[in-house]
Amino acid sequence: MLMAVLGQRRFGYYYAVSAALLTGYFSWKMLDIAGLGKLLAKSRELVGAVKKFKKREKKTREKAKQKTFMQPRGAWVRVIVVGIVIFFLVFLPNILQAKAFGSMPNYIMNEGWYSSLLWLKDNSPEPFDDPDFYYELYPPRDEFEYPETAYGVMSWWDYGYFIMQISHRI
Repeated sequence: MLMAVLGQRRFGYYYAVSAALLTGYFSWKMLDIAGLGKLLAKSRELVGAVKKFKKREKKTREKAKQKTFMQPRGAWVRVIVVGIVIFFLVFLPNILQAKAFGSMPNYIMNEGWYSSLLWLKDNSPEPFDDPDFYYELYPPRDEFEYPETAYGVMSWWDYGYFIMQISHRI
């Protein structure tokens, strides 16, 4: 799927699902390696142990709670460390990219594209006699008749708007 995305951007929708699933699976495995599963199992055992200890004497119960409380501390440290590592490996790079992208001005084209449009305007013949042809208001008709000197620049429709607005070409 990565090769498809590198070949054509339109496959990004499919890649996003695969990347999200693999990232979730990787994070779950890392937490499992760190011992989160054992830690959660121990917490369930602690609930059962506490119920048993309530029936016993107060002195025995306090010792048992202290003993079981101290045992999973190393496992919690491992889970926290793995969580921090996963944050820095998975989430922080995306947060930094999103912050950089969000601080960029919206709807401003890059310099290369703008200079190409200006080059097209300066180095191609004017298709209409009047340079203000693009900004005039015309009465609605059934069909617009282009003059004989008119020609078109082939492009996708979204780039066509930029070509028409900046280069004054159709």
